[in-house]
Amino acid sequence: MDELPNISTEAANAVVKYFEEHRVRKRFPDDVPDHIREILMEMLEFTMKEEEKVEDTLLDDQAFIARMEELIHAEKFYEWLEDRFTPLMHVEQEEEEEAVPSGIPVIGSEIMITPIRKTKLTTQDKKYLEVRDFFSEHTVTVEKLGDIPERIERILKDRIKELKKDENPNFRLTQKQYTIYLTDLLKKGTLDTWLQTAFPLSADVKGGDFPVRREEPVEEIAIPEWVDLPRFEQLDRFQQDKYRALLRDHMAGITQLIEHPEVLARINDRFFRILEPNTPHRTNTTLAKIVLKREIEGIDNPGRIITDDQFDKIMAQVVKEYKHTRIEPCEAVGVIAAQSIGEPGTQMTMRTFHYAGVAEINVTLGLPRLIEIMDARKEPSTPTMTIYLREGYSTDRDKARQVSWHIEAAPLQEFGDIETDMANMQIVVKLNKQVCDKRKITVEEILDAGPKKIRDRRHYRDFEVDPDPEYRKEGKLVFLPKDRGSYQNLFQLKEHVRNVIVQGIDDIERVVVRKEAGEYILYTEGSNLKDVFAVRGVDTSRTRTNNINEISHVLGIEAARNSIINEALATLGEQGIMVDVRHIMLVADMMCMEGEVKQIGRHGIAGEKESVLSRAAFEVTVNHLLDAAVAHEADVLCGVTENVIVGQPIQLGTGDVKLVVKRPPSRSKPEENPIPAY
Repeated sequence: MDELPNISTEAANAVVKYFEEHRVRKRFPDDVPDHIREILMEMLEFTMKEEEKVEDTLLDDQAFIARMEELIHAEKFYEWLEDRFTPLMHVEQEEEEEAVPSGIPVIGSEIMITPIRKTKLTTQDKKYLEVRDFFSEHTVTVEKLGDIPERIERILKDRIKELKKDENPNFRLTQKQYTIYLTDLLKKGTLDTWLQTAFPLSADVKGGDFPVRREEPVEEIAIPEWVDLPRFEQLDRFQQDKYRALLRDHMAGITQLIEHPEVLARINDRFFRILEPNTPHRTNTTLAKIVLKREIEGIDNPGRIITDDQFDKIMAQVVKEYKHTRIEPCEAVGVIAAQSIGEPGTQMTMRTFHYAGVAEINVTLGLPRLIEIMDARKEPSTPTMTIYLREGYSTDRDKARQVSWHIEAAPLQEFGDIETDMANMQIVVKLNKQVCDKRKITVEEILDAGPKKIRDRRHYRDFEVDPDPEYRKEGKLVFLPKDRGSYQNLFQLKEHVRNVIVQGIDDIERVVVRKEAGEYILYTEGSNLKDVFAVRGVDTSRTRTNNINEISHVLGIEAARNSIINEALATLGEQGIMVDVRHIMLVADMMCMEGEVKQIGRHGIAGEKESVLSRAAFEVTVNHLLDAAVAHEADVLCGVTENVIVGQPIQLGTGDVKLVVKRPPSRSKPEENPIPAY
């Protein structure tokens, strides 16, 4: 772009930042703020003027959205944003470099200006400066890797790919490899050095060493006087940190016992004993919380104090359960998880439906539902929601029914009579005010929503609405097709008028209200989590859907992971099959580890394995082998499948152990009285 539009740097930054935080996927979102929309429209008008050489280009909303969605469908929206807005983000910097320095010599009335060479930033310099600026201004730790903006993450990934492809032309960077790469740099403390060498600036751009902001070290908690210091010093550094964590987590409760030294001595001894088995911190802090709570209650009621025998039994049971949860070194957890889920799947019924409330609403269960979960289907065969209501709505049937009316999709034909006037070539809708009052919606709302929904949701625009105010007073809608001479258009318009949704959510076809455990719960046929959350009276913390991909888009990948676990356990449990939750958790982690829900099959996890033989062993064998041969891929035979194929021991279990035999020392002297041979 030789000429730049009249858009400020702050406005350009605001647009780029907004679309980094709100990813655009299939269509241009309706909830984009007005000021962002206006900036985009101004830039689009400037682009069209520049490309089409038109003096004045004015866009209406419809044309603007159409152009935006063209870019989105072509997967060029973010490329267009970067191309158009990135130069504006550096305008101020370039203007400062062009400014005339102070102290310019003046001769008479003339000003002598020494030409200053302007630094020209390349696209690569701009990207590298963005990365440098981000790490200079933000503290990045292992825990905060997920907070890196998507644009910066994309630049980092591209650079890592470039560096790695110099070593291995077939290198493919996954999200997990990217995370491990940065984690190693952070743990080794070499992130700043790597950034300096990996993102060099051209000679014309100023920029030497830059500091990477580091996390301030947390001040260690002081050890109180009542702690047995010699015993504490005998612990290794890791155990000392665990002890400090217990003190930090429970200091509020400990301060209540300062005046009871005998109680503090007992707590001190039990804290040390809790640390002995090397159980996880969560287990330790839960035990410490129980012990502390009982000691506080024991001040007034000594019977609440845990005795030494009781504490010994508790610790023995905790250690037993903890050891039971551990796996053996080099155990093939993936194979065991697959067998633990796959074998019970052979005993599941093929067609099972669970009826929620009444027979009209059913949910697919059994083997078909388990396959849906593992295949990460975009839409389940029977999408459904269980909607819980907030306090004040959950116990009132009338309010629960009102909420259901705001959720259940209601077509226009339910609110009155629809007549076809063949003589005048028009569709007449006469609304029934009693029905509108019963469903808590005004006639005016329906009169406004009907034509708008036909245009926006049903995408039909070949009609007009008679604007006569008398019709509106009578609660009538008169639709006129644009082609008044075609009966086909008239009947087509009638279908759109009959079926247009004027109340509720389009995707929710049916709602059943049912009372369970003293509260009213709504069961739906169809799912739309985002719009249901916006309905007043809905308890968003408990409402759930069986559409896992929808949960991922609305609530995030962690919520989708939990949904996979819960849905799989519920599907297996409904058939009376008990599977250890850790096997399901492993599968859910594999499906969600890269930030999106991926299926187990060849279009997901199995098709993205590094091993050629492992990919070929799953499906479409010939295609995988041909593609690998063309790309000159190598298989290092690390996994289970590929080693089984070539007949080698797998590198798990006993196959991972290299046995070394130490020979006994040779005898220096022969035996004095050897046994004679016969």
